[in-house]
Amino acid sequence: MFEENAEAINQNFETIVKNQGSIIRNQNQIMKNQVIMDKKLNELNEKLEKLLNE
Repeated sequence: MFEENAEAINQNFETIVKNQGSIIRNQNQIMKNQVIMDKKLNELNEKLEKLLNE
């Protein structure tokens, strides 16, 4: 029984470590997407400002 529990705990720990890796990769992708969105928003704001000033 103890060995089974220990094995289950080890598997859970391995899963947690893998999930943490996935979370970090996802967070990095989110940050990249935010940079892209900020650039696009700035471009749109500049275009809008030009249109409003015409």
